[in-house]
Amino acid sequence: MPTARDAARDTENVVGDRTLVAVQAVNISRLSTHPVPTVPGTLIVVAGQGPKDSNGAGKSSFIAAITALLGDEQWRFASGARAVAELLFNAELAAQGDSQWASADHGYIVGVFDHAEPVEDGGAVTVWLRVNADAPHLEIRWRQGVYLASAPSEADRVALADRLWASLPRSAGRRDLVAKDLGRVLYGGQVRCVSFLSTSVRSKVATNLLSQPLNEISPERIFSAIAALTGLDRELEAERKSRAEEHRERAKAAEATERLAEWEREAASLLKTFDRRDRARDEVAAALRHWRTRQARLLVDAAEADAAHAAEQERLHREGEELAESARAAEREIEQLTGGALDARLQEAQAALAELKGQADKLSADKAVARNRMDELRRQVSALEERQRESDGRDGDAARAELKEAEARRDEAQQEFGMARGAVARAERSLAEAEAGEGSAPEQIRALAAQGIAAVGLLDAVELAEDVRERWEAALWPYREAVVVGAGDLDAAVKALTGMPGSMIVPAGGEGLPEGVSCELALGRFLSALDGDGTGTVVIGGFAEPVTGRVARVQAARTALEAAQEALDRARQATSDA
Repeated sequence: MPTARDAARDTENVVGDRTLVAVQAVNISRLSTHPVPTVPGTLIVVAGQGPKDSNGAGKSSFIAAITALLGDEQWRFASGARAVAELLFNAELAAQGDSQWASADHGYIVGVFDHAEPVEDGGAVTVWLRVNADAPHLEIRWRQGVYLASAPSEADRVALADRLWASLPRSAGRRDLVAKDLGRVLYGGQVRCVSFLSTSVRSKVATNLLSQPLNEISPERIFSAIAALTGLDRELEAERKSRAEEHRERAKAAEATERLAEWEREAASLLKTFDRRDRARDEVAAALRHWRTRQARLLVDAAEADAAHAAEQERLHREGEELAESARAAEREIEQLTGGALDARLQEAQAALAELKGQADKLSADKAVARNRMDELRRQVSALEERQRESDGRDGDAARAELKEAEARRDEAQQEFGMARGAVARAERSLAEAEAGEGSAPEQIRALAAQGIAAVGLLDAVELAEDVRERWEAALWPYREAVVVGAGDLDAAVKALTGMPGSMIVPAGGEGLPEGVSCELALGRFLSALDGDGTGTVVIGGFAEPVTGRVARVQAARTALEAAQEALDRARQATSDA
């Protein structure tokens, strides 16, 4: 659960955009305790009459009290603002005051802050600063509305101020916020006052833009003071953080792009491996199918041959039986026959038998030759069927023509891939030069930077409104390679670019800019001369994208890089397909 101290630490910018409208000082120097109204936005002159002349009237004390209320760093709040205690009433310094009054050990600086125009969500805020002679020298309390010490006499207002202070809630729980918290809690860290008082009221003075001649303050200190006064320091810090974040994001994007490219290469390699494996599996399956088909064909052929051989064997067996029967019949006849007739018939039978055996042997030989020829023809048919399955129907000339055309497409795709890679490299280089402010004349800018001369491309330095973009882009285009340098660096720049003939230098100078044209450098003289150019030259405008302004040029370079990367991807895909 957050404590009161945590809540006080989180409280910031109580005053907000309100302005000081009234001041009341109690026990501060010899100032009256009457509330003093102020009019925001006007010049306020502080005057007074002292014992003899204007000296001792309390003018410096009144101004010093207001600067303390508004958080001027001249009071060294970070060190406790000990000098604020010097504002308390001192009887020794008052004319004959030590015999009538005692020095004050504490006092109050009260300020009423309100909006310049009435608003619905907030009214006036009264801030009370208690100034103590002892530490803490400054304590802070506040309250909504107007809360001032109002009484008929000075003594009554002093006494009433102590009671009002006691009735205000403590600003940090059990204690009050002190001097080091004033700028953050009341004004949110914004600079609300810059002053210089070289009087006894504030003897120790910190260096600021008003306390010293500007030629004695370093340019860095002047810039820091102006940045803090205008709030630019917070914007610069935010810009630094955003640039650092952008750099980190760009580094992450580059790393992601590189990892994506590597992953794509690995994926392509794996896909090729998978394709080869699938093709091998298909070929193995086809080979197995063909082998099984061949085995089945051989089995069918063997079964048919066996059936034919069985039929032939059966026929021969029948012939053998018939011959045996004929032999038995012949033997019976032999038994019956006698004399030469038997021998004659036996010789005839032996001659017929020999003839039949010769015919049988010839038939067996012809059958073996036919069987061998049939096996050879079957093998030729299987080989021709395999070649027929592998062929897609094209003849040799058509296949060679298609191969030549495919090789031409492959060479063209590889050439386009190389050109796309070169375009990506050029686009990346252009983007880097545009981000570095060297998009228009990088060699000249680097040469000037080597000599310590600050320079920027002309097109990077000029920002154009949309309604005048077409006219001024056409006018500035002939000078797109010009660089802008300070007027005091012109001679040194000319000397530095002696070795680069044709370089164009535009010296900064001249007040006032044409309508719709803005730039950080003073280019009024150049743009005025360009606006009144009477050379009669006509430059065709109408660029699709803005060509001026660093942001626009960086965006255009980034768009060109993305287009080149897309073209590279298409070329890579075309190369893979070829």
